[in-house]
Amino acid sequence: MNRIEGKILEIMATEGVSLVKCEASAEKLIMIALELPTDVCTNANVQLGIKATHIMLSRKRITHSTVSNQIPVIIQNINEGNILSSVKLDFKGTLLESIVPKYALSMLNLKQGEPAFAVFQASELSIIKVEK
Repeated sequence: MNRIEGKILEIMATEGVSLVKCEASAEKLIMIALELPTDVCTNANVQLGIKATHIMLSRKRITHSTVSNQIPVIIQNINEGNILSSVKLDFKGTLLESIVPKYALSMLNLKQGEPAFAVFQASELSIIKVEK
């Protein structure tokens, strides 16, 4: 599980669904949650989580789509497997991992040290911990 330190900026809730706007390393993130922990509130410092298999990669920022989150990263390392590849990403000092199909990664032709975007939906992000 990837972990990102962040801060809650805004919470909108209706009919049991919450849209949570966060900030992490000066980047805006959006999370959709069905049940928020009771200690989650605006201005709370949180640890956000996202599975490595839920992070897609793109060479450029995606436009005209419903994708919620796109954060700039630098490719740190690529470990190609037979079917899946593990890509280590530097998000402004936070190490993340993306696990993607090898064939999809080969189409992007990413190299170590290159910039890219880690892309993921709001429903894939979660709050792991609320800092006290």
